[in-house]
Amino acid sequence: MNKKVLVMAVALFAVVVLAANANSVLATITYTEEMHAAANCVIDVPGQTMIRLTAYGQMYSEFYSGRGERFQILVHTGQFSGGLPVFKNVAAYEDNPTRSDFSKYQIAIGLVENLVEPGQIQVIRVGKSNTVMVHWNIPLVCPATGGSNPTPAVTLPPGKLVLEGDDEAHSFNTPSTKIGPNNWNYSAVGTYYHAKATLFCEGWDYKWLPVAEQFVGTSMQPRVSEQSWTWMHP
Repeated sequence: MNKKVLVMAVALFAVVVLAANANSVLATITYTEEMHAAANCVIDVPGQTMIRLTAYGQMYSEFYSGRGERFQILVHTGQFSGGLPVFKNVAAYEDNPTRSDFSKYQIAIGLVENLVEPGQIQVIRVGKSNTVMVHWNIPLVCPATGGSNPTPAVTLPPGKLVLEGDDEAHSFNTPSTKIGPNNWNYSAVGTYYHAKATLFCEGWDYKWLPVAEQFVGTSMQPRVSEQSWTWMHP
């Protein structure tokens, strides 16, 4: 090989390497996540600070192994808008380490992220019915927050929430939405059912009594759902 041909070959190789590196830098990361049981419910026990619990269960994705469960807890700010209470995201609990790290370091939306052992939080769909049981055998702690909408410290003692969904399916489609400071986006599609909610919480002396009845017919009516999420990083 003469010198001119060698120089051209080296230059071509450099272009290929640079293109490959550019493609790897510009490659889009996409994760699909299935959630087979989820629940959303206001817990309004008399004498206690009102909270809103969103529980995602039976979650599976290619970016973590095994199953994941996630609780997200919002605390009432004491404010109301349009007759409905205003809540603030405060704390989250997850039982899958990889999934928890994703929430904490990639999504990073400012919640207090807690990693717990499998079985300490659970979201279970009863057979093929629209009934979902949410169970936690540890206290769910929400520290006080400051800012323009401060919230008090709240601890939800161990308990169980049972949501009995009705038979009318409602579909939803959340368009791609930016979340957190690290340039991630999410979208979701799924089906939800309005539900009747019953809470057992011995620590609050509230045993198999209804919650969120005042929110029936509003956007905060208890729901059970199943959904598919897409996480994307350009």
